[in-house]
Amino acid sequence: MTISQVISTTSPITIQGYAGFEVIDGAIYYHTYQNVTGTWGVYSLVEGQEPVLIDVDEQFNGFFKLDNTLYAIYNQGIREYINGEFSEIQISTGGMSIYSSTYSVYQDKLYVRDQSGSPYNLFVGSIN
Repeated sequence: MTISQVISTTSPITIQGYAGFEVIDGAIYYHTYQNVTGTWGVYSLVEGQEPVLIDVDEQFNGFFKLDNTLYAIYNQGIREYINGEFSEIQISTGGMSIYSSTYSVYQDKLYVRDQSGSPYNLFVGSIN
């Protein structure tokens, strides 16, 4: 395997790991955390271009796109990216906790694994 660096930060700003790191349609969506001020940032990056700050002071569990609309997973809800920010209005997930390891998007359908307890189920969801 060969690798090449796409983005780099230095202390006190860190790129956060599994919580909110996705590659969607050629764009990388990722979180940073500034550990002196306690500030979160969400960036969009297309390789070869400068990162674009798209949200501040939110900690999301992941990102996905359906019908060319970007969404963020936030606790037990989903927030839509509208007019340059993630909406404060949450779309309910029916009480399921969704994390980056529990969902996948394929052919514009959202598949979710319910990890709240037995019985264990897989669901296909849509956002209306």
